[in-house]
Amino acid sequence: MSISTNQMRTQQRIVLTVSALLLLVLTGVQLALYFYGYDFSADLYLPGALPTVTALIWLAAAVVAILFCLPLPGKAACRELKHVQEVHIVAAGNECKELLLVLSPHSTPTTTTHCVNLLPDGAQTFSFTAKQEQTATATYTSEVAAYLYEPNAAIQKAGCHKSLAQATGAAKLHPNSHLYTSQERIDTFPGRAFKVTGVVGFSKNELKQLTAIKKANITVRNFPDSVQQLRKRLKMAEGGDTYIFATTLADERKVLVLCGKL
Repeated sequence: MSISTNQMRTQQRIVLTVSALLLLVLTGVQLALYFYGYDFSADLYLPGALPTVTALIWLAAAVVAILFCLPLPGKAACRELKHVQEVHIVAAGNECKELLLVLSPHSTPTTTTHCVNLLPDGAQTFSFTAKQEQTATATYTSEVAAYLYEPNAAIQKAGCHKSLAQATGAAKLHPNSHLYTSQERIDTFPGRAFKVTGVVGFSKNELKQLTAIKKANITVRNFPDSVQQLRKRLKMAEGGDTYIFATTLADERKVLVLCGKL
């Protein structure tokens, strides 16, 4: 079920209104009981009633709301909604499922995004802020090293490509390709890892090297042809143990990276 920006704004207003009403009700109840002589400190083990009332007021004012938005609106949600304290992008089996926005009644100078990919053997996690992504430095390369990495779906949705490169030490193949490479294996990389077996250019003569491959799993990243067009051109069926990533390198060369899954 899709959700529009206006619907998201309406949800935010409702949530913040409910939070404000809760604040008023709790404050009113606490003050009324206080002036009628109820001793909060006897129950809450605090030195006096007034600190208890103050603490409850601040507790109510700190109430936050979590919105479940399907499908994912991505960065647009943070731009349109105010007071976003945290963003949680949740994927399961490398498929994005939910975007959770933690909203606060107070303005928050920094929004932290948490990316989670739930897998049968555990979870891949990565967190960053918008400022970290803006100031992060990524290394770009025109040479594919021994290992290739594809970020998981949650990270792809978050768009934290420079932060990921800086945090993992992997080099990006191109600013828009969103594939990473390293000479040594990075076990903690949040995504799929592959062992590179070859790199083939996209010229007609070079593609002849692939005639022996009859079946492969093809992925396109920043490449002019679609998966269907490549399959037709390469005469390859889907499946098998070979993985081919059609992409663009930092020097703008179009290549096919042949891999085996680890």
